[in-house]
Amino acid sequence: QITDEGVLRRLARGDSELPIPSQAARPIRKPPTMTRPPPRGTGRVCELRSFGTSGRSAGQFDAPVGVASDSGGIRAVTDSINGRVQLLNPDGTLASSWGSPAPGPTILPDPVAVAFDGAGNAYVLDRRRSRIVVFSRATGLPVRTIGSPGSGPGQLQNPTALTIDDTAARKRIPMP
Repeated sequence: QITDEGVLRRLARGDSELPIPSQAARPIRKPPTMTRPPPRGTGRVCELRSFGTSGRSAGQFDAPVGVASDSGGIRAVTDSINGRVQLLNPDGTLASSWGSPAPGPTILPDPVAVAFDGAGNAYVLDRRRSRIVVFSRATGLPVRTIGSPGSGPGQLQNPTALTIDDTAARKRIPMP
């Protein structure tokens, strides 16, 4: 229960309540709702924006795992259960969706991370297939696959994170 003052008094577990001991060092407080970021160094937490709802339809998410923004403010969100990456405009509306959990050329059974290069191409980490699928920003279609399951050179085992060094990416992975 959170009081009107924003102090957590007890935690709920099923149908019962667990009281918080009074000798707790500091109460847990709700973060304030703010319309702009707090000043640096204040240690304050705020919610800036939330997008989408739970589900399988366009603009909904079942297991959102990774988020990245391109230089134009488009946000890409990997949805592991729905097997897709949804691109959201800066206002939160759906711009497009890439991938599918079903077999086919755009299969993404478990996308968990996404990153953009300087050209706006999206690199999507597919954990289940131990690979990175590169999607063209212009077409929304896969243009390259990097990696395969294994422990040898160029192979991945249960990958979970991805980042792009744009300078190195352009030199090492030429885009068609």
